[in-house]
Amino acid sequence: MEKPAAVALKTVAKALAGFRFSRRIGAEENPNRFLLEFVSSSGEKRYAHWSDDEKEHEWRVPAGFGMFSRVTMTGQKRIGVYRPGDRLVSGPAVEYLIPEAAKPENWKVLGVLLPAPDAAGPWQAEPSAEAAVRGERLATGVRDLSGAVDYWFRPEKEDFGKTILTGGDLDRSFLTLEFRLDAEGRPSVRHRVRQGQKWLEPIGTNEAVPPGRWTRMTYAAGWEGRRLYINGQMVASAPAELGPVSPAFHIAPAPLKGEAGQLKVISGDGFQL
Repeated sequence: MEKPAAVALKTVAKALAGFRFSRRIGAEENPNRFLLEFVSSSGEKRYAHWSDDEKEHEWRVPAGFGMFSRVTMTGQKRIGVYRPGDRLVSGPAVEYLIPEAAKPENWKVLGVLLPAPDAAGPWQAEPSAEAAVRGERLATGVRDLSGAVDYWFRPEKEDFGKTILTGGDLDRSFLTLEFRLDAEGRPSVRHRVRQGQKWLEPIGTNEAVPPGRWTRMTYAAGWEGRRLYINGQMVASAPAELGPVSPAFHIAPAPLKGEAGQLKVISGDGFQL
């Protein structure tokens, strides 16, 4: 069997072949964490990170990194695609960050639930007559949803502290997805995974949504991890906690004092706004 050091040398040779060292990033923030940038002759960038002590150091991916995958010191590619703003942890073992291209051709609109014809709101054009429906709920047509749920709503203060959208087998009141506002109007979302039939910890933001104004809340979940967007800006992520929303038979807005708007369900890995 190959010794661990030999495997590590093969990995670094493959990950950084044709690349030269460019700079160290964030040394002033944490001198014990190393984040090194390498650049090829064509301008492509790759990164390596680790810590020089026995501690683990948590940090956020800086802006400008784009999408990337993670490769361990032994050459194993971790599940998921990571983006600026995601949290990573550096430890004694080196890890490589390899750019990944977005693949929008893998995304498919499963359906759009439209508001009543007389409702006012920032609606986008209907994607197609087949995908657009009106009613109280949207049937996803899939048992396990890996993709995104995109929801417009205009809450009033009376909606704070309530669940604003649910998913699952709604005929049996078996929920697997919840969008929620806390008592101060701060949004969060959680979903249940098939493995162990458990709820993942909610992800959310400390920024409250304004009452009386339209807000767009987008939750991307699946094998790429979990991300929450508010009005197009990513506000929370948990890329290490994996698994699609399961089962996701129906998705429906909860009754609001304010207004429920357009609800779109999208399938496919690697979704981004």
